[in-house]
Amino acid sequence: MAEHNHVDYSNNMWRWKFVDNVVEANSNGGLVMELPLILNPYINGNHSVEINGSTFRDNSMFEFNVAGGFANLTMYNNLFQNNVAKKGKAVLSMSDRCQAATGSCNVACI
Repeated sequence: MAEHNHVDYSNNMWRWKFVDNVVEANSNGGLVMELPLILNPYINGNHSVEINGSTFRDNSMFEFNVAGGFANLTMYNNLFQNNVAKKGKAVLSMSDRCQAATGSCNVACI
C-alpha cells in the first residue's frame, strides 16, 4: 500500500491509524509495516498502531505484517476473508516488549 524509507532507529514516535478501510482484490500486497526502534522508549514513549473496522478480502499474494520495535497495537472488528497469503500466515513480529490488545480479530488466510 505504501512504503516509508527504511529507518533503523528514530527519536520520533509514529502513530498509525488504519480505520474503516477496505483492501480488496489486490494481486500482490496487503498491510506491511516495519516500525523503527526508538532510541529511548522509556523516556520518549512507544509507537502506536491502530487497525480497526477494516476488511481484507480476495487478495492474492497477501501479506499482513506489523514488525519492528516497541509499539502499542490495537486491533478489533477486522475481517480477513478469502486471502491467499504470500507466506501462508498473518504475522505480528514486534519486539518482545510489545504491548498488544487484539480483541476479536479473526485471521483466516487460505
